[in-house]
Amino acid sequence: QGLIAVHAPNAGGLGARLRGARWHQYDPVEHLVYFTRRTLRMALERHGLEVISTFELPGAATAKRVLLALSQRLGLSLSNGLGFIARKRPGAGHG
Repeated sequence: QGLIAVHAPNAGGLGARLRGARWHQYDPVEHLVYFTRRTLRMALERHGLEVISTFELPGAATAKRVLLALSQRLGLSLSNGLGFIARKRPGAGHG
């Protein structure tokens, strides 16, 4: 059993919500579907994968990392990227 690592722009992050179509990750040619933490989890689970962990991918700025850590504790999302680690659920068929 292997693992899959997924990285996607965070459509639920503050930047996406504030900037809309001007968001720097918005590119209909590159990204056909945009995910929030909830919708990416749902897509993985719908295809028989068990999510092992999730994380947000901050930028390089130290201040941003601090704000990101605080926002995650408060249940808010400030990041532009999402990461998921998943594997096939035991007993799940091919999907």
